Amino acid sequence: MSEKRDEEYFVLKLTALIKANLNTKIAGINARKSDGIELDLVDSGAYYYMSFGQSVPAFDPVVIFLVDSDQGEQAAGTSSEVVTVGVQMVISDKMEPNTENLYRRTVRYRRALKEVVRDGYAPFQGFQLVSLPDVPFIVGRQSYMALGIGVQFSFAN
Repeated sequence: MSEKRDEEYFVLKLTALIKANLNTKIAGINARKSDGIELDLVDSGAYYYMSFGQSVPAFDPVVIFLVDSDQGEQAAGTSSEVVTVGVQMVISDKMEPNTENLYRRTVRYRRALKEVVRDGYAPFQGFQLVSLPDVPFIVGRQSYMALGIGVQFSFAN
């Protein structure tokens, strides 16, 4: 019996794809750029669903999967569903707020996320990929940047 392609299917496939391939992509970007701006790899314990579970991230960087589901009605009583999975990374500013280095790190992490999804798209035919806005924030004395992508899947129920 084939696996039903529902919200759970798409979310779990996407998270598995990112967990399996993101560090390889980050290492490749570090090697190609080789300009002294080194992206940190993601610890295996730094992946979370919906939030990172504490007021201060325990890892740097952190990856958070956010799920938004919307059901729509189509003709002849069939329904469709649109699931958007936000893949957010939270990185510290490394004591370089508002610098070119922070900008470059942000752009490179987002590039790594996009390339992992594009390169491994086979189970996700028909997806749309968008960049999410960068959101700077401060916790205590530490500044962080949240960056990310949105991956949108549409499927019939």
